[in-house]
Amino acid sequence: MANELFTTDLVASLVIERLQNRLQKGGMVERNFQKEFATAEYGDTINMRRPYYFASTDGAVIGGSDTSDVLDGKVPVVVDKRKKVVFSLSSTEQALDITDYRIQQAIDAAANELANQIELSIAVEASEEVWNYTDATAGITLDDIADAEALMTAQGVSIMADKYGCLTPFAARILSESVAKDFSFPAVSRVTEAMERAKVGTYSSVMCMQDQVLNTHDSGVGTGTILVNGASQDVAYDAVSDTWSQSLILDGATISTAGIFKTGDVINVADVYSVNKNTRSSTGELQDFVVKADATSDGSGNVTVTISPPMIAGTGVAAAYNTVDAAPADNAAVTVKTGSSTSRKENLIFCREAFNLAMIPLPQTQSGVKSSTKTIEGLSLRVMEQFDFTNDALKFRIDALWAIKAIQPYYAFRIATAK
Repeated sequence: MANELFTTDLVASLVIERLQNRLQKGGMVERNFQKEFATAEYGDTINMRRPYYFASTDGAVIGGSDTSDVLDGKVPVVVDKRKKVVFSLSSTEQALDITDYRIQQAIDAAANELANQIELSIAVEASEEVWNYTDATAGITLDDIADAEALMTAQGVSIMADKYGCLTPFAARILSESVAKDFSFPAVSRVTEAMERAKVGTYSSVMCMQDQVLNTHDSGVGTGTILVNGASQDVAYDAVSDTWSQSLILDGATISTAGIFKTGDVINVADVYSVNKNTRSSTGELQDFVVKADATSDGSGNVTVTISPPMIAGTGVAAAYNTVDAAPADNAAVTVKTGSSTSRKENLIFCREAFNLAMIPLPQTQSGVKSSTKTIEGLSLRVMEQFDFTNDALKFRIDALWAIKAIQPYYAFRIATAK
């Protein structure tokens, strides 16, 4: 039996089976693009086309401003995540026939480590790309879940979309204690063992579960009386359709401060409200913006920060891609929602459409090393086996290559808690 377990193909099958069952967030996001990355013409980047939107006009006659341009925007999905696990078993261990248990332990440990790295990459992507945000450091409640779900729906997320909540064990315990214990669970097309075991309950149409692999966001300094410096800082869709970000000029920040803002910080601006992406009507809630790059204030407290989403507030047919109801006024107050120099765990509520995970099949080697690449439901791993002549040991190497991208960040929501 021990010799059978040492076949490369069997090890690969066992590792990917265990990986599949250990994924939580990875089991609840879109998993495609694998075939596209396998085609040489794409290289390491696929540019996904943003959806088209149009704004209608009144009347039977086409006026001079009634025609909408068909504008192509793209979302780059980049393969930039690569992790490996390497382990070996000596000939002595094989001769004593104690390898069955050892190899099972090694397979479990390898699958667990790679699953954790994939899960962490999703959590980090959420912290850097998702702008919807609330602070629940006083203790997460049903209202926090309900408010997050309501805002996502108000912004245009389908009422019928499955929504998932990944909460730290502490946040899940506090939430469970604050509501009734009789829960129902919606049908999920792809339920992993990890998802089933971690379930907490369904609140406001959000299936919540405990999650051990969530990101910790360390916020920037974020101090001063920060204001918008200059009116009319909105932008046109075609200027930002590829980056989905813009520069926002501010003043009043604490002077000469490195890291006045950090990537992942969240701000909002007075009287700049979010809109429903389909109706373009105001939600009545201030639009949150995520900071895309660290920023430093100068000696006068001026700072230019890169934010997402961009502030698009067009009129007529140009309103099709609006993200806000109005451009910010000069001297509009800026609120730093992530606080000043805080460190917070980030719970995550999201729909499947928010993120895309693409795991890329690695090529099998042709000489000198045994190898096996396994692919199951959008997941892929390669196992390589080689005898180490110098150390008299059999060595295994397990590799994973993937991309993770927030395709539609407004389909997700970050809830900060103390732990």
